[in-house]
Amino acid sequence: MADVADEIANNLERLARAGLLESGVAEFNRIVQWHRIAGAPEEYCWVSFDFASEETLENIIETPLDFKADANEVICSLPNGLQTYFIAIDGQRVDAADPAVVKNNQHEGDIIENGVSCMLCHREGVIAATDVLREKIESQLKLDPAVVDQIQKLHPPKAKFDTLLAASRSRFTKALDQLGVPISIETAIGAYEPIFLIDLVFGERLDLVRVAAELGTKSEIVESIVDDAVGLKNLKGGGTIERGAFELGFSQAFELLELGDASPSRLA
Repeated sequence: MADVADEIANNLERLARAGLLESGVAEFNRIVQWHRIAGAPEEYCWVSFDFASEETLENIIETPLDFKADANEVICSLPNGLQTYFIAIDGQRVDAADPAVVKNNQHEGDIIENGVSCMLCHREGVIAATDVLREKIESQLKLDPAVVDQIQKLHPPKAKFDTLLAASRSRFTKALDQLGVPISIETAIGAYEPIFLIDLVFGERLDLVRVAAELGTKSEIVESIVDDAVGLKNLKGGGTIERGAFELGFSQAFELLELGDASPSRLA
């Protein structure tokens, strides 16, 4: 992605912003910024500027150009049309966002983890956003005309920004269609993005049926060895075990069931 300062100064056709006072994940006001990737006109990067308060340089109405963000979330298009995700705090890459800045409000207010949480919220691509900053700045008569002019250049009219959003969403959903990947899967507890659903289920406690399924055998066969395999004893009598206990006892259970050699070199 080209240098942002250079884009603002010389290539505004490759950059557009929207200022939001409310959003689905941010605790405070927010800027979202679109970039066209140089040399790849259909590809894009969307960057959010997120804040831990709305004081001074973190208030986008008071400082619409010189704001100081505490965190960023980034969505970029890949050559195949799918998306890659990135989270930064104070400019440094992190695995999870600061919950004081953004939260996963689509799933119980969880901490946003890079990748899997992003896939849940953005299962249909980038989310619609309506700029409020341009209109608010234009209505402030005492502002320096040069500031107003720069805001008007950076924050396009709604119709143009909506076109950028729609193009990004279309590119992503077409890639999903080509791969035959559903946008979401219906479950007894709601509709979930497929990868988020797998991650959610993977973290649940396992009963005898689940352990047998993951070992590729029948429940009654697994039941015959639970007393001898480390970590599996609690499966008796309808009990459940943590994923960590199953991982601890997996190799031993695999060999007790004579399913093969479970040594790491064999399973790699």
